[in-house]
Amino acid sequence: MRRRILNNPSVKTVARLMPFLHSEHRRLLFAAALTLTLTVVEVSAPLLIGAAVDSIFGNTDGSTLQIIVGLLFLGAVARLFLLARQRRVTGEIGENVAANIRNRLWKHLLQLPLDYTRRRGSGRLLLRFTGDARSVQRLVTQGLVRVTQDVLLGLAVLAALMWINWRMAAAIAVILPVYGLIFALLNPRLREASRRVRGRRSRISAYLHEHIAGMSAVKACVRQADEIGNLEGLQR
Repeated sequence: MRRRILNNPSVKTVARLMPFLHSEHRRLLFAAALTLTLTVVEVSAPLLIGAAVDSIFGNTDGSTLQIIVGLLFLGAVARLFLLARQRRVTGEIGENVAANIRNRLWKHLLQLPLDYTRRRGSGRLLLRFTGDARSVQRLVTQGLVRVTQDVLLGLAVLAALMWINWRMAAAIAVILPVYGLIFALLNPRLREASRRVRGRRSRISAYLHEHIAGMSAVKACVRQADEIGNLEGLQR
């Protein structure tokens, strides 16, 4: 079981990112604290709304309802502030990680034989510095944070449901493994589709980079129609 988890492509990707994330441990801790606080604020909102409805139909005194409305307003303001701070911090983390990866790639490329760069082509190598680094940045700023927040939010919602209605919480807890099974079955197909898209993007980038540089030769030989067909073929 442990070996299967360690061999999982997603786990391997996170493991490869760890050296680049190590220098950002302070920002990561701050982002985790923001995410946890944001989860508490988001879960408290429906509970407060339920308390407000009970207060209205329970004919309680108006001061209780005013307090609940005030807490809802403070929660909404806090949510906007926490979201802004979270996106700023995770954006800084993603940008720094992408910059470190580009620097590492550049150092590695400079040490490779010249024949390697000729065989790979400048377009494909350029895509590694731009497109792939941008994908890693999105993974850090959106993927890891989104997964962490969704897991925390799911656990918090389950805890709140257990407090309100344990039968409903038990029903949802039974459904969650089904959702996980569906994701596990679809994940390899999604990963393969993503790999094909990256390969197609790499070929298109290499083709455009090489032929834009030789645009004068293309026009001199009147090969515009052929080049249009070649590009269309690469996108199929």
